[in-house]
Parts: sequence; structure tokens; C-alpha cells
Amino acid sequence: MQDIRDRAHVSPARPVGILILLLTLVLSLSCSDLDAPQPSAPPAVPVEEAPLMWEGRPFAFTFTSDDGNIDNRVWVDVFRDLDLRYTMFVTARWIGQSQKLTVSDLRHLQAEGFEIGGHGLSHARLTDCTDSALVSELRGCRDTLQAMIGASGYRCRTFAYPYQAHDERVMTAATRFYTAARDGGSDARGYPDFSRGNSTWGNTSLFEVPVTLTLSDLVNRNQFTEMRTRINVRNRLADFRRYQRWVVVTGHRLGDCDSAHMRWVLEELQAAGAWIAPFSEVAACYRRKVGLPPYTATPSLDLAQ
Repeated sequence: MQDIRDRAHVSPARPVGILILLLTLVLSLSCSDLDAPQPSAPPAVPVEEAPLMWEGRPFAFTFTSDDGNIDNRVWVDVFRDLDLRYTMFVTARWIGQSQKLTVSDLRHLQAEGFEIGGHGLSHARLTDCTDSALVSELRGCRDTLQAMIGASGYRCRTFAYPYQAHDERVMTAATRFYTAARDGGSDARGYPDFSRGNSTWGNTSLFEVPVTLTLSDLVNRNQFTEMRTRINVRNRLADFRRYQRWVVVTGHRLGDCDSAHMRWVLEELQAAGAWIAPFSEVAACYRRKVGLPPYTATPSLDLAQ
């Protein structure tokens, strides 16, 4: 036992030995090493925020109505009060019929800055049309609306596919007569599966614009209370802001969204800093910023102007 204790015993370090060791370490460093300037860490590069593409706003909203129903004039009053405008996609041959807008309505609305876009000559399902009928629906709608309104500065530049029916042939045809077209369906897959529900700068097509919301979805066909409506809008905005989305909101009649619910929705969007503008204005912003994304369809027909 004594042997083991003796072997485990460690003599305390002597002060003289420690001093010699430290002196050796110091002398091993050359004066040039000590005096040389040490490399500094690279300066921090400030992280710039992503530019707000939609006219300096975090996201864009376009409100649209279809068919040219006369009760759309109630929405006009709300938008006018808030100094906003929206897009009416109208079917040319329905103008002046019962419960539809008149030629006089269209002229006054267009003069006030509300956009009048096309929704077909007769609201035909374009995917079922022959080639000649497709041309007639697209070009005939444009030319008829321009003749009806008759304003020197007016051009029918945008279109909404009736019944949301469109395919590669229809989209190719639409590019010949319009600068942009609205899908209108809430299916995020799109056709032919290239929109994927995200209207970001990298994947927005001006002839099939995601994301689409319905007014009835936002307000539950006017069943939501004011507070529930406002909360519903707020809950959706984080995702729109994150991806800088262009959101197209569609509706037909006051049964989808009455004037009170429309005001609540618009007030929430304004408070959140949304850019709210007609369809053609947002499309034009897209063109100015990044240009029309490549659309390489192979036309199945030669559409003449």
C-alpha cells in the first residue's frame, strides 16, 4: 500500500520551473508576429429588404365583377367613397338587357375610372368554340364594347374567361386581342398547371393570374358579422405580404357581398397597405417591372387580327 501511495504522489511544481516555461513561450513569438496588424473581420453587409414591387406596396388587390349586373352599381358607390376603382368584365350582348348595365352606365363608369373589360360577346364557353367562333367571341366582344363606350381614350384591354373555361388554345387566342386575361377559378393548379396558386414575380402569367378569391368566401355570403369579416381578411394578409402576391377578388351580385361587407373588406386592406387597383393597372405594373413571362404555346390555329 505504501508503494502505491508513493507512486501516486506527485511533487508540487516548482515556481522556478514555471517561470522558465513561460519565458520560453514568450520568446518563441517573434517581434514581427506580435507587431503585425491582425486581419479584421469583414464588415457586416446590411441585409436589404425585398423591394415592394406593387407600386411600393406589399401586395396588390384587384376587385372584379362578372356579367355586368346592374346591382354592381352599389359596389361602385363604396369604391368611389374610398377613392378606389375596380374592374367590370361585361358580356357585350347582355348590355341593356333586364338587370344588366346599360350603355349609358358603361360610359359614365369608364369616364370615372372604372375599368370595363370583356367577358365574351355572348358568354360562350370558349373551350367548346370552333376556331372561327373563338375569334368572334374575343374580337367581337372587344370591338363591340369599344364602339358602345366610344371614348377616344378607351380600349378594351383585359378579358375574363366565361365559366373560367380556358386551355392553351384559348389563352393563345386571348394574347392576340388583349393585354391580360383573368382566370377566375379558385383551383390553384391552373392550366396547364403552371400558376400553382402563387402570384409571385417568378410565376405570374398575365393570361392566367393566380391567386383568386371570391367575395362570397371573404364574407360568407354576407353572413359574417363586421368583426368576423375584418378578422377573416386580416388572417389572410400575412401570406399575401410574405410572397408579395397579386390577389384577384371576383364577384357577381350583391348576394355575394353587399355594400356594408364590401366596405369592411376594403377598409381592412387599405389599413394593411394594400395597393387596390383595376386589373389592367396591376397588369401594366407587372409588365413595367419584369415584362410578360414567357408563354411558349404552340397555336393550333392561325388567328387573324
